[in-house]
Amino acid sequence: ETWSPGGEKSASQEKQINVKLAGWLNAWENQDVNSYLAFYSNKFGGPKGNRTEWKNARGYALRNSNNLAIEISNLKIDRKSDTVELNFIQKFSSDKHFDVGIKELVWVNTGSDWKILKESWIPS
Repeated sequence: ETWSPGGEKSASQEKQINVKLAGWLNAWENQDVNSYLAFYSNKFGGPKGNRTEWKNARGYALRNSNNLAIEISNLKIDRKSDTVELNFIQKFSSDKHFDVGIKELVWVNTGSDWKILKESWIPS
């Protein structure tokens, strides 16, 4: 018999996060602006800290691109007490842009759901 800290709870938590990640990617690729933005915590401030400007910029970018494709690989999951950090290599392409880099998403448990609290991007 093997035992791991968190046991069933951490396995369930990881499954929830994987489902949320897949939903976030799906909303992004399908340019479903409202669903995509709903994955982000109300405490998410965007790169410059202004949530309203970030939401408007993301919405504009999603609505004004075509043929979005996002691939992720090398997913690493690091569980903390109330957050889960996901690191992965992300390939993004659209009719207007292509990039590859390392994405980090910090998800926070809001009690009834998981939301993205922080997001960072390091181009390769």
